[in-house]
Amino acid sequence: GDWSSDVCSSDLSDWQKRIHRIEEIMRDKLSIAKNWKSVDDVRILGGIGVIQLKDNVNLGVFQKKCVREGVWIRPFGKNAYIMPPYLAVSDTQVEKLCDALLKIIAEMYGNDSI
Repeated sequence: GDWSSDVCSSDLSDWQKRIHRIEEIMRDKLSIAKNWKSVDDVRILGGIGVIQLKDNVNLGVFQKKCVREGVWIRPFGKNAYIMPPYLAVSDTQVEKLCDALLKIIAEMYGNDSI
């Protein structure tokens, strides 16, 4: 990275570095959904990833699909949240969570681009 980011990152604790890495993965993976017709917004903040849909999430169907994918994702209203436990989760697990969230939303609401 550039000099300024190297200086900043050396001041961060392990858990802060971990949150930054998780945010980076979620941003890389989830940003594609910003262009989906079914999605209003994608937000990543403090190790939490949120995909906001245009319609309320159908809880029953959503949770069945989560079980099938082996993930736990919290839908609330129009939002589907992922909150990986940053000290207990690997990069691969965060990627799996992101991929499962995208797959479930694509299956339920479509992933046609705007």
